[in-house]
Amino acid sequence: MLKIKIHSWFIQADTNASLQFRIRLQMEEGINPELVKKYTKLLSCADKFLLNTNLSYNETLFCARYFQSLKNELAGRTVRHLINL
Repeated sequence: MLKIKIHSWFIQADTNASLQFRIRLQMEEGINPELVKKYTKLLSCADKFLLNTNLSYNETLFCARYFQSLKNELAGRTVRHLINL
């Protein structure tokens, strides 16, 4: 988690709105497929993190880019049930 946090200082993209927040905003007009793809990848990374499986370097950078969303997932604030995966 330390590597992800340090990388996030430089490349974090979700400082204002997490992926979960953007998905909830788009629920009325239809969810962007690209957003669902990013969220699915985040779920995969979060599951690997919870199972103490090593993340690849690309997954580490992805988690750093969406660090706030990752923290939300790990804290249980998820929208898995709102989208069909």
